[in-house]
Amino acid sequence: MLIQQLIVFVVVTAIAAFAIAAFQNDGDDGDDAKTSTVAQPAPSPPGPGAFRVGPAHGSIPIADWSDRTYADPSAGGATVTLADGSAVVGSDRITLGDVVPASLDGAPAVVVVLTRSPGAGGSPTHLVELYRFAGGTPTAVAALAAAADPQAVATRWTVVDGAIVRIQSYVDIADVTTRYVVGPDGVLVPAGV
Repeated sequence: MLIQQLIVFVVVTAIAAFAIAAFQNDGDDGDDAKTSTVAQPAPSPPGPGAFRVGPAHGSIPIADWSDRTYADPSAGGATVTLADGSAVVGSDRITLGDVVPASLDGAPAVVVVLTRSPGAGGSPTHLVELYRFAGGTPTAVAALAAAADPQAVATRWTVVDGAIVRIQSYVDIADVTTRYVVGPDGVLVPAGV
């Protein structure tokens, strides 16, 4: 008998709890703005790494990419200044490669790729920088130093929805494609990392 009373108590309590919850969520007083916080979480403000990169839409402001000072993400905060599209740093030669129009959160942006060729031998490095524009002036958003494969016969860069893409082509094997996204702290990271 005690077990039956306990079962009835639990069932009645559960039904009452469900009825109260249903009444609170389904009570329509004409205020369509009132929604469940589970169904509609409050949006968090965009933080570092929350940028969405994509193909260019419309015109991009003009900038002199061949005569500019760039951050060198491979040298821990050092900079490199190009003159006529190149610079010599120590025994390394740095040259302006691709300038790819893009968009960042729907606004004009540009991906600039420099190539560092070591004078002492070794693999080249791609220095990739993403810029947006503030009043027509380029402002750095994210950067990356990515080792280039010396066996690649060609490298091209493009921007697709959500990523900056490097395509390295070879003589005897299929192209190798790497996607980079804007990660935390202004760093471009391979997609999926």
